[in-house]
Parts: sequence; C-alpha cells; structure tokens
Amino acid sequence: GGNPDVVVPALAKLGKEGGLKGLSGVSADMREVEEAAAKGNERAQLAIDAFVEVCRHYIGAYLAVLNGADALVFTAGAYVVGEDLGTVQDEVREELRRRRILSYKLYWFERRDPAHYPEQALAALTTHDLPTLAGVWTGRDAMPEVQARLARLPGADQDVLRAAYTALAAAPCRLLAATLEDVTGMAERPNRPGTIDEHPNWSLRLPLTLEELMADPRPHALAGILRRD
Repeated sequence: GGNPDVVVPALAKLGKEGGLKGLSGVSADMREVEEAAAKGNERAQLAIDAFVEVCRHYIGAYLAVLNGADALVFTAGAYVVGEDLGTVQDEVREELRRRRILSYKLYWFERRDPAHYPEQALAALTTHDLPTLAGVWTGRDAMPEVQARLARLPGADQDVLRAAYTALAAAPCRLLAATLEDVTGMAERPNRPGTIDEHPNWSLRLPLTLEELMADPRPHALAGILRRD
C-alpha cells in the first residue's frame, strides 16, 4: 500500500470533488445539495439518492461482516476513541494504532508522567465509572496510591484541582478531557459498576445549576489550563 499521509488526503479530495460535487454539480456540502434539491434541482436529488444507496450498501456490508451489531457510529469531523483501559489484548491496541483510532489514557491508571503519554490518545484523570478527583483526594473513594501521587504534585496542598489538571495538560495527546464532577468538587462518582441499589447511579445532581456554572470561575480557569494555542 501507499503512504497513508498521501493516499488518505487524495481519496478525500477525490470523494469530495468527484463524488457528491461531481454528481450534483452543486457542492461537496450535503446541506447545499439538499437546498438545491428542495428547489427542484433534479441532478442534486439524484446525488442524494445515490449517496443514500451507497450508505445502504456499506451498512449492509458491515452488518454482514460483523454478523450483526449493537450500534453503528457515524462521525463527521469527529474523533473515534477506543476504550482500551486494561481489558484488551496488546494486539487490539496495536490495531487501534494502525487504524489511527485514539487510545484512552487515564491518570488514575497510568504510572508514567502525562508528558510521556502518546500523541494518538485522549487523556483524562478519570471517567464516570471511577472515583472523582475530590473522592480520591479526600479518601471518600479511596485510591491510596493515586492519592499519594497527587500529593507529590506542585501546589497540590493548596489547590489539587489546578495541580492535577496542570499535570494532565502536559500530555501531548490529541484530546484532553475534564469532568464537571471534578470542576465542582464532587466526591461521589456518577456510577459504580456492579451496583444497583447500593449507589445512586446516574442520578446525582451537580451542586450548581447551569447558570451558576456559567458564572463560576472554576470551569473557565480549568479550560484555561487545558487550552492549547
């Protein structure tokens, strides 16, 4: 095969200029093609019909190969992240890298400094299924080893939120993520896997309303820490 850095953009150019734009004679933007079709442009309508038929073909092919599927995910200028959090084989991670699918790096699980995380990844402190920053820091949702690592961060004794996310911001990863639970200092995690009635899963309210969040300086400060110029 050819160099993906050359072939992929070439295919994208071919698809945009020779596909939808070539068929419709209008644009490579489906919104503009739909507008033209709504005004009676028969060529634009033909392009839409052809596009739908191609989608049907590929979806059917995927379902046949997969022997059914629980869900189909469509992206438009979005990233696909593989949740490879310790429960997948090394071969799967290698395939994710080969297909340029982002891996998932969590500060709670990673022993190395975030500065050494891979670029092809999403980096975060935690997830909805794991302890929040406040939960770990206060010991209410104990992870003693992680708590000790947090305590060694510069400035953690004064502002652990800033210290933890400043450390995360050093990661070269494509995406960085934060949680509203961390921003608002919640000690309870949104979900505890394996529980039913023991924990109020997916029903905990944030301590602030949307209006209060918009006025609160903490989300803006955290966004500033994670922002890249």
